[in-house]
Amino acid sequence: MSTLSAAQRGTIQLAYYAGPTHFEVSAYLGIPGPTPRTRIRDGIKHLETSLRDV
Repeated sequence: MSTLSAAQRGTIQLAYYAGPTHFEVSAYLGIPGPTPRTRIRDGIKHLETSLRDV
């Protein structure tokens, strides 16, 4: 997780560990509705790539 951007890491942690919906995450962070989904998708792709390189 440390290789992710702060925005991606925070969004993923909030969404997966706290359990709110993407809409609730966007409201909490004050960002547009689709942004949490994009950050989560991009962060997971980055993690997958990082793990493949190990």
